[in-house]
Order: sequence, then structure tokens, then C-alpha cells
Amino acid sequence: MPHLLPDISGQLAMSLPLTPFVEDIDEGSFAALGALAGPSGVRVSGDTLTASPGPGHGFAFATQTMQEITP
Repeated sequence: MPHLLPDISGQLAMSLPLTPFVEDIDEGSFAALGALAGPSGVRVSGDTLTASPGPGHGFAFATQTMQEITP
């Protein structure tokens, strides 16, 4: 299981039939990397990971920021 971007690996983990291990690395999320325009649909609190019940992954990417750092 990937350990960066718990926003994605956490959603994948929640779809597995057994309880998986999702590693949350400091500054390893989309929000910490400045890639999101709003809050992620995934929340990590202590040892619990939850996702919003809405459709899709729940990401709104900060396209302006991404354009500024793309050569």
C-alpha cells in the first residue's frame, strides 16, 4: 500500500475486504503539498480514516498553483 497521499491510498484501503494499514506521513497529503483548492474528502484523525460520502474522490485541485510550478 502506498504511504504518501493518504487522500488516495486511504480511499483504496477502505475498499479492501480486510482491515488494511494506511501510513500517514507528515506533509505527505495533497493538502500539505498545496495541490488542493479546498479540503480533501478524506480525514485522518488519530488512528481513524474517514471519507466523505459524496460521489468521486472529493478533490478540487488548485490548478492555478499547479500551473505556476509546472515548467
